[in-house]
Amino acid sequence: MNAIRLLAVVNEKHELIVTLPADVPVGPVELLLQPVDETVIEEPASEREHIRAKLMAAGLLVKPEDLGISPSVQPLSLEERLKIGQMPVGARPVEDLVDEDRGDR
Repeated sequence: MNAIRLLAVVNEKHELIVTLPADVPVGPVELLLQPVDETVIEEPASEREHIRAKLMAAGLLVKPEDLGISPSVQPLSLEERLKIGQMPVGARPVEDLVDEDRGDR
């Protein structure tokens, strides 16, 4: 059986109540408790944030610094993205360039 990672909260009585998925086989298991960052437990604002929280808790969230991207790098603004997505004034139509690349001309 593969490991299953669940987020849970220990209450004031130091109790932990966990309902496991139905596909977990019956039998002995090893239980490891590891405190997590409080931000992971907070209720996500959107479905996207909910999924990000699950990935982070599972250690599967890839962050820019994991890919060697400096934290100082900022995303492009909408205007910058629109600008780089447009052909320069006077350029040949994109359809002609595509046809040329395909060998249609």
